[in-house]
Amino acid sequence: MPRNLLDTRTASFGDLISNGKIYRVPLFQRDYSWTEENWEDLWQDIEALYWESSTSHYMGAIVLQSSPDSEKELIVIDGQQRLATLSIIAIAVIEKLRQLVEKKVDPEANQERQEIIVPI
Repeated sequence: MPRNLLDTRTASFGDLISNGKIYRVPLFQRDYSWTEENWEDLWQDIEALYWESSTSHYMGAIVLQSSPDSEKELIVIDGQQRLATLSIIAIAVIEKLRQLVEKKVDPEANQERQEIIVPI
C-alpha cells in the first residue's frame, strides 16, 4: 500500500513555539534578508488579527522536515524568514511584558499575558 510522504497540517504560531521542538535552518538557506517592507506586510497581517473578529489568519506556509538526528528537532525548509521574524516579535513582546510586571504596571494581567505566550 502506498504511504503518504507528506504529513501536512495547519498549526498556529503558538503551536509552533510551545511544542518543545528545536527549529534548525540548514546552512544552504539564504541569510536573513527581510526588509522594512517585509516587516510592514507581516505587521499588517498581525494587526488584521486584532481588528478582525476571527481568531486565526493565514500568514503563509512554513515547511518543516523531521530531523534524522533528533525527534526534538525540525528542519526549516521554507518560511524561515517569517518564522525568524515572528520569533523576534514574540521575544520583544515577552520582554516588554516582563518589564511591565517588574515595574508593577498591572502586574497580574501582564503576567497572565506573558504566560499565554510562554506557558510556565
